[in-house]
Amino acid sequence: MLGCFDFNSLLLKKIMELQNNLKLRKSTFSDWLFLLSLRNEPETRINSHNTNFIDEEEHKNWLQKTLENNNRFLFICSLDDKDCVSVRCDYDEIDNSYELSWTISPHFRGKGVGKNMVKKCIDLNNLIRIKSEVKKDNISSIKISEYVGMVLREIKNNVCYFTNY
Repeated sequence: MLGCFDFNSLLLKKIMELQNNLKLRKSTFSDWLFLLSLRNEPETRINSHNTNFIDEEEHKNWLQKTLENNNRFLFICSLDDKDCVSVRCDYDEIDNSYELSWTISPHFRGKGVGKNMVKKCIDLNNLIRIKSEVKKDNISSIKISEYVGMVLREIKNNVCYFTNY
C-alpha cells in the first residue's frame, strides 16, 4: 500500500509525464475534419452556445475566416501524436484580454488532458488576461477555468463568466 507521500510523488510524476507528451500547434485548414468532428460531437454541442449541427460547408467557411482573423488564434493539441483538444483564443480589444474556448475529444475526457492543454496554450502564448464563458452544467469546463487561474465573476442566463482579472 502506498503512503500519502508515495502516492503524491507518483501522481506528480504522472502529471509531468503527461505534460511532456503534450504538443501544441497552430491549426491549419487541413484540420477541418478533426475540428468538425469535435464540434458536432453530442456532448460538445450540448455545452456550446450554438447547439445546432454544423454541416461541412458551413464549418469550412468558419474555419477559413477563423484562420484569416488576426484577433483569433486556433490551436490543436495532441498527446502522443494524437489530436485530442482544440483551443480557441479570441482577442477582446475592449478589455485587452483573450476569451478562451476549448473542446476535448471524447476519448481524452476525464484524463487531465484538457486542463493541461489549456494551461500549456496560455503559457506558451504568454496570455496574461484571460476569460471564458461556460454553461452552468458543464462541470468539466468549469474545473478547467478554475485550474488555469480564472475565478467565477457572475452567472447570467445559465452561463458562468470567468476571468483571471
